[in-house]
Amino acid sequence: GCMPPASALIVPLAVVAGAQLALVNALGDADRDARAGDVSIATALGAGRAWATAAFLSVGVAAAAGLTLAAFGGRGTGLAVVIGSFGLLALAVGLAHAGSRPVRQAAWAIDCVALGLLAAGWVAAVAGSPALPVPPC
Repeated sequence: GCMPPASALIVPLAVVAGAQLALVNALGDADRDARAGDVSIATALGAGRAWATAAFLSVGVAAAAGLTLAAFGGRGTGLAVVIGSFGLLALAVGLAHAGSRPVRQAAWAIDCVALGLLAAGWVAAVAGSPALPVPPC
């Protein structure tokens, strides 16, 4: 088999999204980890820097998704799903900075849903696009 050229964009974007997701997850337990003396990405960076990094990566993922959808002529229901996922992503990052631990932990679940919808919506939005080259296999 072969991989479509868009894979060169999707794979690095998935890595960045995974790092963002790991940061949001670590923020949910940052206070407990700090009290226990456990080291996590959130305790190593500090909650403020970990949150800022997660927010920066979220913006990067959303921008890359939006720009590639524009370049590949994303359309239809998939495009609407991606746009909605941006709102959920912003909500998740905002909640990850909230004061209570249960809210910060819920942020991770919302973030998972947001990134899953973003990925599925992106694929649906560009599927069959003439601007997306598909090599013969």
